Amino acid sequence: MREFWQVFAELGVKVEQYRMRDIYRAGKFNEAIDTILRASDKVRVVYKQVSNSDRPAHWHPFQVICENCGCIATTEVSAYDGKEVTYTCRADKVVNTKLNLGRGCGHEGKTSPFDGRGKLPWKLEWVAKWVNFPVTIEAAGKDHSTKGGSRDVSEACLRAIYGKEPPLRVPYEFFLVGGAKMSSSRGVGVSARDMADLIPPEVLRFLMIRTKPNSPVNFDAKEEGIIKLYNEFDRYHVRTEREKVSTPDEACVYRLAKLRPDDGDYYAVNFQVVSALVQLPHLDIVKEVEKRKGSPLTEVERHHLDERIKSVHKWLADYAAEEEKTRLQETLPARALQLTAAPRAFLTFLAGCAAADRVE
Repeated sequence: MREFWQVFAELGVKVEQYRMRDIYRAGKFNEAIDTILRASDKVRVVYKQVSNSDRPAHWHPFQVICENCGCIATTEVSAYDGKEVTYTCRADKVVNTKLNLGRGCGHEGKTSPFDGRGKLPWKLEWVAKWVNFPVTIEAAGKDHSTKGGSRDVSEACLRAIYGKEPPLRVPYEFFLVGGAKMSSSRGVGVSARDMADLIPPEVLRFLMIRTKPNSPVNFDAKEEGIIKLYNEFDRYHVRTEREKVSTPDEACVYRLAKLRPDDGDYYAVNFQVVSALVQLPHLDIVKEVEKRKGSPLTEVERHHLDERIKSVHKWLADYAAEEEKTRLQETLPARALQLTAAPRAFLTFLAGCAAADRVE
């Protein structure tokens, strides 16, 4: 999470962070816990009606920390008297054998559910958040928004317990890498840190913002995909800042993507050109770009060029296929020595053009 928050900061996303552990321990959920536990019968009805999930008549939507073994995942609350819950640390309940967390200890007892001594199931914790925080709109993955899914259950519980309407629902699609769903468990995709190291903040913001909520964000780190992304960003830049012909949607996306709103218009070098220049170590990249521009680069232009140079180096090191890379050969290949006079003359002319800085 520390890495994730660091990436957030680099992307210019300013958020107020909460740790649920601290919220529980500070007693900020006490009132919601009391209200939800008193409405356990309503919760059981909602679970059955919305998701066809049966809960026994004694089941209460809460898990406490066992006073004997300190485990929370194995406890089951069976009653609530307004001050304390009655619970059992079920000996027949196994907790994640892969992590070797073991079984419940069988202890039975009563304890207060308040001030961090336990937690709500996350579907009900969602309800507690909506009640305690000023949430008016909340996005969630489409898997949570399916019929009878967790979002339906949470919304129905909010209505049944509090008589309130839930925040506006915005389902979003998966993040795809080369068309495949990201999955850290299957080793598919890249981390937030990988993405931020590869793509400059404004371009990464652009990738996320231009994608409509119900559409997958499809990122392809192959040469064609990354060039397309940069070209699209540059097109929005030119249409919005220089030509002033962007549509309202384009202008909005570009404005939200920008991290440095005062930069205005600037000369942006095509990613493919930067990639070629980076792979020609005998050339001074800045001088070559200034020749193309026809004047020295401004401080703003140099900043954006440096961002793309960094991006190219990361792409070449970690993502580019061998056939996508360019290498200067120190010696002529054998077949070059077999060229006839006409190809030799053309190559000699081409070399002369390059020396005279006439090649674009």
